[in-house]
Amino acid sequence: MAGVRFRRYAEKAPVPAMKYGSTVVLDNLSAHNVSGIRERIASAGARLLYLSVYSP
Repeated sequence: MAGVRFRRYAEKAPVPAMKYGSTVVLDNLSAHNVSGIRERIASAGARLLYLSVYSP
């Protein structure tokens, strides 16, 4: 359920406010890896980068 909530949050808050060319950095929390996140961020003209799996 956490992934669905994160995707819903992303649709309503940060994605509409993003500017073309922005970079979004996410950690590897399973909720951040749900389907649709990458597409929603890309639709705003931003790119998505995930931190390394071994990042503290």
